[in-house]
Amino acid sequence: MMKIHVLVGAMAVLCGWGTLPAEEAAGHLLAKAGSLPEAGKVFSRRENSEFGEAALKLKFEFQTAKGTFSRKVASNELYEGLGDGKARRVLMSRTVETRRVIEEMEEPEPEQHDELQGLPVIVEFKEGKWHAGLEEGEANPEQKTALDELLEQLRAEPDLAIYGKEPRKPGETWKVDLKELKEFCGMSALEGEFSVQFLELKDVAGTSCAVLKSVFDLKGVAPAKKGEAPLKMAAKGEMLSHRSLKDLVDLESKLSGTLLMEGSPGGDLTFSIEGPLKSEVTVEVGKN
Repeated sequence: MMKIHVLVGAMAVLCGWGTLPAEEAAGHLLAKAGSLPEAGKVFSRRENSEFGEAALKLKFEFQTAKGTFSRKVASNELYEGLGDGKARRVLMSRTVETRRVIEEMEEPEPEQHDELQGLPVIVEFKEGKWHAGLEEGEANPEQKTALDELLEQLRAEPDLAIYGKEPRKPGETWKVDLKELKEFCGMSALEGEFSVQFLELKDVAGTSCAVLKSVFDLKGVAPAKKGEAPLKMAAKGEMLSHRSLKDLVDLESKLSGTLLMEGSPGGDLTFSIEGPLKSEVTVEVGKN
């Protein structure tokens, strides 16, 4: 009997039974610092998010009012790899549709415009630091503010915070370190729970992808207008992503959940907005 076990064991070693390829055994790297498209590659990123028909409540001393609030955001931006840790970023379009109705009266919302829309911006990751500036010309004060905001987003490295620096394996589940995740769903100073599960490997249009499911239940704050107190926020939901192992980018990511915002524009007036949140991001990888 012992000889049979020894023989089967030897054949397993010789034939590779019960073993995984070296890459599978070591796991898969999902993110790295300063990740940009390779030279000659273009990432076309489209995002559509909606905070729809949320319940709006206003309170002033002993008076209350009710209504609805909705916001839709659609954006399209390109990242063209230039090599040497550089890329050309162009925000092709960004639209924001906001609707607020209080006691059946619709209140107008000012139009929002991104100062960098249509302008080529060179982003660079050099010696562990991010840099961003207009490809041509000198930025005006409004554009400088927009560049600072873009830099803040790049420095946050959300993918690195969510997926981690170490290789991951199918079937693995991990908790996100919220100290490393600077912002999520528009809020910072995060508290709560955020976990990610590596469900499986899947071929998407010829690209090997990690299928990742995130579950979150978070609280935080969001910046408010000048003179106002920061907004208190809470978000709860799930996110399913298909992440390219070659390009380290989510080719598709869908989020669904609920969002709560509470704050005060000043004085004794307070408000709360609560409703469903959904978002879809797609990235097409092409060549220039």
